[in-house]
Amino acid sequence: MTTEKRLDRVEDRLDRIEAIVENNSKQIEKNTDAIIDMRLAVSGLIETANQYQHNFELIVSEIVSLRQDFTVMQSEIKGLQMENRRILDHLFGQQDNGGNGQQGGTLN
Repeated sequence: MTTEKRLDRVEDRLDRIEAIVENNSKQIEKNTDAIIDMRLAVSGLIETANQYQHNFELIVSEIVSLRQDFTVMQSEIKGLQMENRRILDHLFGQQDNGGNGQQGGTLN
């Protein structure tokens, strides 16, 4: 093989290597941009998840507060029911005793 043919083959090979290196550089740049985009997306997702967690904690706190309020109201309702029962017992007790408008006792 002549020197000129060898040089042509080396030149061709260098051209192919140069094209491969150029393509690799472009792909690395695209990959770098994609990684940056993914990092931004992940950061956004983490921020969203943190906001959801905060909202969840607020809702749980509100539910606990409502449950406490419900327990107090339930206790008050039971007290009112007992008081109403005593009033009804007293009123019906008066009717059983003639219902002439006289009080037969005191309310407890």
